[in-house]
Amino acid sequence: MQGLIAEYAKVCNVDAEDMRHNIANDPQGRAQFEAWAKTQPVKSPTVYRNSNFTKRDYEATNIVACVTNGPAPQPYYVAADESTLTGLTQLWREGSVTYYGYL
Repeated sequence: MQGLIAEYAKVCNVDAEDMRHNIANDPQGRAQFEAWAKTQPVKSPTVYRNSNFTKRDYEATNIVACVTNGPAPQPYYVAADESTLTGLTQLWREGSVTYYGYL
């Protein structure tokens, strides 16, 4: 939802934080946002591979990949296919990003 709010703020030429406040506190503003959001195509999540991961370290948690509807969380994450997630464990979720790897 945060990504949609940020996109809506750009369309309206308003600061994203002001838009969040408007949607949270103004029923008419929320209704306008919800109507706009229904017109937006649903984005499928993208898998990103951690390009810094080279080999498994059995003494530490290894972050291998992440999945998000938005852009990569860091520049060292590169787009990958879903097979990257095979055999990995979901480690945690931070906002709209879910991280996968080895425990």
